[in-house]
Amino acid sequence: MIKNLKMSAVVSLCVGIISFVCMAVLYLVLGARVSETVQEKSVENMMSVLNGQANLIENYVSSSENIIREYASAGEVIALLRDPSDPQRVKECQEYTERFFSNLHLWEGIYTSDWDTCVLAHNSRNFVGMVTRKTGELTAYRKTMTDSPDGFFNGGAFVSPSSHKMIFNLRMAIYDNDGTPLGLVGGGPFLSGLNELLVRMNASDVKSERYAVIDSAHYIYAYNSDESLIMAPIEYDSHIAVMERVNAGENEGVLEDENDTIAYRFLSDYNLILTMSYDTDELMSSVYKTRQTFIFFAAVTEILIIVGTAAASLFITRPLNRVTRAVDSLGRLSLEEKTDIKRYSGAKSEVGRIADSVDSLNGVLKNIVNTLSDCSASLGRGSELMTGTVAALSESADTNRKTTEKISAGAVSANRSIHAVNDRIGTMTEIVRESRDATGQRVDEAASMIASIDEKFLSVKKSTEKTEKDIERSVGYLDSLGIISDNVQVIREIAGNTNFLAINASIEAARAGDAGTGFGVIASEIKELSSLSSNAADNISAICVKMNDNIGTIKKCFDEIVTFIKQDISVIFEDMRDTAEKLRASVDEVNGDMDRMSEIIECIHAETSTLGALVEENEKGAADIDEKTRRLYETVRQLDDYISRNKQTVRDIDRIVSSFVK
Repeated sequence: MIKNLKMSAVVSLCVGIISFVCMAVLYLVLGARVSETVQEKSVENMMSVLNGQANLIENYVSSSENIIREYASAGEVIALLRDPSDPQRVKECQEYTERFFSNLHLWEGIYTSDWDTCVLAHNSRNFVGMVTRKTGELTAYRKTMTDSPDGFFNGGAFVSPSSHKMIFNLRMAIYDNDGTPLGLVGGGPFLSGLNELLVRMNASDVKSERYAVIDSAHYIYAYNSDESLIMAPIEYDSHIAVMERVNAGENEGVLEDENDTIAYRFLSDYNLILTMSYDTDELMSSVYKTRQTFIFFAAVTEILIIVGTAAASLFITRPLNRVTRAVDSLGRLSLEEKTDIKRYSGAKSEVGRIADSVDSLNGVLKNIVNTLSDCSASLGRGSELMTGTVAALSESADTNRKTTEKISAGAVSANRSIHAVNDRIGTMTEIVRESRDATGQRVDEAASMIASIDEKFLSVKKSTEKTEKDIERSVGYLDSLGIISDNVQVIREIAGNTNFLAINASIEAARAGDAGTGFGVIASEIKELSSLSSNAADNISAICVKMNDNIGTIKKCFDEIVTFIKQDISVIFEDMRDTAEKLRASVDEVNGDMDRMSEIIECIHAETSTLGALVEENEKGAADIDEKTRRLYETVRQLDDYISRNKQTVRDIDRIVSSFVK
């Protein structure tokens, strides 16, 4: 469970990092695009507003021009210009001028003058009779009107010499019916009237919005949102840059400085430059708010992705965790039935294949353990059988020893009897008879021992053949473990292909961008599952390697047991049989000697020398029997040693079996 949590944490962290990087890239791309779009829209809005303000100025000027035209078309004005000396016409025109001016708003004045610029009527009587232009200026002054088709001239904004305020310089020539200039009318509205209109039209929510109207002819502010700058010289670098652009022929556009974004338009008819300034940060405030909102939702989304990934990882890896526990249990050589992975057996997924392999390996190991148990029992029974054989051999050796002692004693007695043959023939005859009886008994015992040895030899041979067959069958079971290694290799290939597919899926998800985020998460999970399958296959492979090593050890032990039985025990039994045969032959030989001794006794007096030779030969036979008895003891000792080794082998096999069933 702890490993599962660690894996889920790693997967969640990786997915969180990937999603964070994707969102960061998305934030940068969208942020740049949104900033660019907002800036473009803001500039478009500024230019739209600026064009509206320019139209407002043009409408204001056009309205002012229409006022001059309306004033010029009055009958009183025309009548006065035709007869300037008529007091009645002067009076009527003056009264009309005053009435007309009283209906105007924010006008400096309006007047009628003759062609020589002598004021005939003015809204202020103080200016009547004043000459506004000197003689040397008349030609150029008149030309500004006569060059116009209808005689109207708009001199643009300028500082009035009388009021010292900015006004529009408007004037219009009045012609007689024959086209002769009679005089002119003129007047000028204050630019402050235009300023009021601009202020009323300023309905923007941008607090930093500022307007300025620049008189490009005199390099002063005709209007400024900061009233203290009206008619002040141009000092701001940004406005100077705007004037430089206008002088270069760029009549409208947008200029950005360190803090402000400035839109401008040149009104060439009036030599005015209309500018509108926004604080760039305030202009882009919507972008900043959008970015903050995006960051908030991105953070919430990142948390949801990490939590969801962790939950999904825990759910997805739950079957793999159970299979991993089963593999770990198998690695500890526990052969308990893995009931918690039965539900996944037969599935076509990697988890199902691993579950099938674990279940198969568990069954094979159980068969191996059962086979080893049978072999151990068989070896135990063989050891018990050999123990009985050793006991029988030991008893026979003891009997042979006693017989040898008796034969030696008989030879000594015979030797003594030779010296006193004439005196103790009767005693010797009795000894020979007893010796013959004892020898016959030994012959029978030797024959019985040979039959017992043959029976034991056949039993051991049959046990050896059965053990060899059992070992071959067990080795066949052990060799079947190679199928597991093949299955592990198939699992590794499947994990590799799955990893390759996961990498391709991640690449396609990255190409799909935001639309492929979910697919990228699934691809990452598939890649992690492939890595887990590969790790599980590696664990199974490691177990198989360890089992192969143990199998090699067991097989080697089996080979040693079979070799021991075939080469050592069989040889021992054959040596024992040969020894018994020789013993029986020796006994038969002794029996023959006894017969000859009887014949010699019958003619003891004639063949005393021959009897001495026979006694000496009997002593040599006793020594030979004693030597063979010692060899028999040595054989018994070796057989006992082999039995001890066989028991040790049985204990080793039992220990191996117990390691599986503990």
